[in-house]
Order: sequence, then C-alpha cells, then structure tokens
Amino acid sequence: MVLGRYALNYSGDAEASLTILVNLFDQVTLPDHVFSRLDGLNRRAGHDIRPHLDLTIEGMRGTFGALLGILPTDGARPSELAEAMRISKQAVGQRLVEMEARGWITINPDPIDKRARIVTRTPAGDEIKAMSEQAIAAMERNWADQVGADRYRVFKEVLNELALG
Repeated sequence: MVLGRYALNYSGDAEASLTILVNLFDQVTLPDHVFSRLDGLNRRAGHDIRPHLDLTIEGMRGTFGALLGILPTDGARPSELAEAMRISKQAVGQRLVEMEARGWITINPDPIDKRARIVTRTPAGDEIKAMSEQAIAAMERNWADQVGADRYRVFKEVLNELALG
C-alpha cells in the first residue's frame, strides 16, 4: 500500500495533490498517537501555506523562513541558531551558506570574539521574513475559520504550553 508521504512529491497543481493525499489517507489507518497527528499537521501546514507564499522566490525552503524568523535583529551566532532550531550546527551552517549566497543574510566576525561569527538579516531577508509571517497569519486565519476562533485559540494555547514546556 502506498503511504501518504508519496503524494507530497506530486508535482502537479496543489488541489490535485491534496485530493491524492486525502484519498491515500482514506485508505490508510494512521496510528492514534501524537507523533502521527503532528506529522499530519505538519504536512497539512505545508500544503495550506502554499497559496499564501510568493513561490517565485527562487530557492526558498521552509527552513530558510524558520531561520529568518528566529534570527534576532541584532544577529546571532550559528550555534545559537542551531540550538533554537534543534538541528546540528553543520545543518545550520549549510543553510546559512545558501542563504548568504542568495543575499538574505550576512555572516561576519563577532566583534567581541573574532573566532565566532554573527549572522544578521539583510533588507532582502527582512522582506522574506515579513512575507513568511504574513503567509503564516493567513493560513492560521483560515484554520481558525475552519474550527472556530475559540477552539483555535485553545489549540494554540495548549500547543504553546506543550512546546515551550
């Protein structure tokens, strides 16, 4: 039996892709545990945010938007970004190289510790961050409309409580 993740590789239009995904999941009984539901929510978020994103930004990936979103205005060290993203320093380093090549960030020596580096957003990175935040807000408004504003507010409160410990 084909699992739903293969539908996400479908390169046709988004509506057809969602139909395939829904049909596949109709045929598969997902395990009834939090990891399965979080995976499903993550897949849905990836699908539902697409209509709100500027897909003309060449090379844009979700992790780039996440990094731009957590990067403080005054910058941060790559190790701090890796810790915040909960991924390896090497993985962050690879993404930062790509983002710097696209002109979204700068990487400069730390003025206090010349051995360390500080990552800051460029004006282009600020624009992408703002577009990403607008897209997320639009997607969340749609979700709140779907389940009701009060239920969505409670969902977000519980999610924040669990995520932030």
